[in-house]
Amino acid sequence: MIVIKSWAAWPRRSRTNEGFTLLEVVVSLAILSLSLGVLYHVLANALGNESYAETLNRARLVAQGLVARVGVDIPANVGETSGDDGHGLRWRISRKAFDPGSGRAAISAIEVSAEIFWGDGTAEKSIRLTTLRLADGMRPR
Repeated sequence: MIVIKSWAAWPRRSRTNEGFTLLEVVVSLAILSLSLGVLYHVLANALGNESYAETLNRARLVAQGLVARVGVDIPANVGETSGDDGHGLRWRISRKAFDPGSGRAAISAIEVSAEIFWGDGTAEKSIRLTTLRLADGMRPR
């Protein structure tokens, strides 16, 4: 025997639950879009930090190379020399007589300081490497 229920016997959904699924979907999409926005920001910062670290490492290598060249192809006399590496880094190397201060043994040395600059005028960054080099007459042979 087949029993057919009338429409009045079917359970009715209350009006308070109508559209609840749509509301869940909208909230889920809002949370997803906020999460993707945060993820994009984190990834952009990570790429920026990687670029900065790469530039900083390159600047450090240029500074070490400049200090090593003093007395070889950069004059070891007192003064300043500047230039650029052709890849966005500018440099200035200064050489001055070393003063050990009073009460200390005199040493014939020069203080060599290599400063590397990069970036534009508003956000310019720099590093400095300073060391002592023996004067020509003091170098071991």
